[in-house]
Amino acid sequence: MSRYILIFLGVVGIFLGFANPFIQISFLVLLYPFSLYILAHSSNNYFRDTLLMGILGYGASFYWIAVTIHIYGAVPYVLAFFVPFVVGLYFALYGSLLAVFIRKILFASPVLKCVILGLLWYFIEYFRGFFLTGFSWFTLSSAFSVMPAMIQGASLIGAYALSGLFALVAFFFAEFYLVSYQVDFQGKRPISQFSQYSIKYGGMLILICVYWFGSVYLNQQNKNYGEYSIAAQEIMHKKVNVPYDVVHTNPSIVGEVKHSLIKSNKEFENTVLFTLVQGNISQNVKWSKLFQQDSINKFLRLTQETEDFLQKNALSTQENIFIYPETAFPITSYHHPDLYEQIRKTAKDKIMVYGIPYYVDKKYYNSIEMINHGQFMGRYSKEHLVPFGEYLPPLPLPQFFTDFLAQYGGVFSVGENNNEAIALNINDTQENTQKNKQEIKIGSLVCYEAIFPEIARESVLQGANFFVNISNDAWYDKTSAPYQHLQLSLMRAVENGVYMLRASNTGVSAIIDKFGQILATTDLFTDETLSIVLPVENHKKTFYTNYASYILWGAMIICIGLLFGIYQQKKKLCV
Repeated sequence: MSRYILIFLGVVGIFLGFANPFIQISFLVLLYPFSLYILAHSSNNYFRDTLLMGILGYGASFYWIAVTIHIYGAVPYVLAFFVPFVVGLYFALYGSLLAVFIRKILFASPVLKCVILGLLWYFIEYFRGFFLTGFSWFTLSSAFSVMPAMIQGASLIGAYALSGLFALVAFFFAEFYLVSYQVDFQGKRPISQFSQYSIKYGGMLILICVYWFGSVYLNQQNKNYGEYSIAAQEIMHKKVNVPYDVVHTNPSIVGEVKHSLIKSNKEFENTVLFTLVQGNISQNVKWSKLFQQDSINKFLRLTQETEDFLQKNALSTQENIFIYPETAFPITSYHHPDLYEQIRKTAKDKIMVYGIPYYVDKKYYNSIEMINHGQFMGRYSKEHLVPFGEYLPPLPLPQFFTDFLAQYGGVFSVGENNNEAIALNINDTQENTQKNKQEIKIGSLVCYEAIFPEIARESVLQGANFFVNISNDAWYDKTSAPYQHLQLSLMRAVENGVYMLRASNTGVSAIIDKFGQILATTDLFTDETLSIVLPVENHKKTFYTNYASYILWGAMIICIGLLFGIYQQKKKLCV
């Protein structure tokens, strides 16, 4: 197969395998490790070819970075065009370095080679999750999040290790291609009958097992929890034809609003009602002092409309937990006491979980506050900040560059939390009776913290039985970024077996069950609320939640053993 065809297949696999503006075909993502493996065996310029493949594939998938830089950085598209490919270069380097290793072990037996490369893929994604503060975007397993049956293995081994398993499948297919078409390469050796059968059937067998486990598991769990559907929906039409751009320069204008209520066909003994409020505040006006009051008024108005909507649908007696997006209220209690008091006044007869900056000791924190009928229950401040978006890394940057970035980032400090999930005491009815008293614990994930497995897992170990992921993806306009973010985030629900309530400013807001199935979502750039009744259970931790560190260490021990096996094979060849 021509190296140009392989490069093309790898690029198409990355772009169409992950969320994109056209069509997502999850299995195509396997074309990238497939092509990487073959190029490392057959191309004389394998490093250049694999690097080019990664740059083009990841760069095209990161196209939304150029959109953001153009809109909010006022950088012309002719210059912004190159930035996604610079980020793509960083991602491509991992694949090219893996190709270098493949080149070094061409002499190894096919099965041994494929297995160790699958493990290394796992380690690469894990390493990418914390190196240079971490950016674990485009994990291989997240491409399959649109197929819930294919990702249930994350509850056993985690998303990173599941990615390694999918990469192993691609490597088996690639090795089968090399053998079937008798591709010649340096160090090629006759292979045993066991290896022939393994590479012939191994990849397909793994995929079948992954799908079988996921489908059987999901089928059983869906019987236990029933199917969710839209129980009621109401759309409030705008009274006048307000242009789109006017709505996004004046949040107080009443646009079209959709309120949806989702219910299960099965009754549960203990339940809690959640409402996600998508305020749809444009990033152009979000932080403007002129629109602070308007932004707050809009969220509070949507809250009241939702209460009226639920009352009409006979849910007025069940306690409601309102969840608002990241920095939904763009003020601080220190600088805007009057506006803050307005929010607290609204919360006197409600439970509200909202994003709001916190200011103390001359530092700003990107935080979540939780208020229960006027009582302050707790605060979580974001621990994993976005470089250049929320803080400036300590780099030797020129002063003019630092001053420019400070206009758009460098505001927040790293949160210091006790890592305990915040408890909310709620009642089944408005009557404050001890008999109906329930306690749920919230695991807070602010924006892209949801793409990091260790943060979510730690909150579950501390007792969380619901994830609240608040976000603001307004930066990315109507691109694929919010959908890529959603698909990465839902992997945390699968890994830990915990419902996720995801409230995003302009979308995509979503309700995700503990198996990664999306029960309901909003559209991008719409005024919407989603209300759902969910069961409150004694949470049983998944295998991954309990033993994630052992899985990593076990994989490392196996990898070391396999490397020793390759070393022994090399010694025999040198004799």
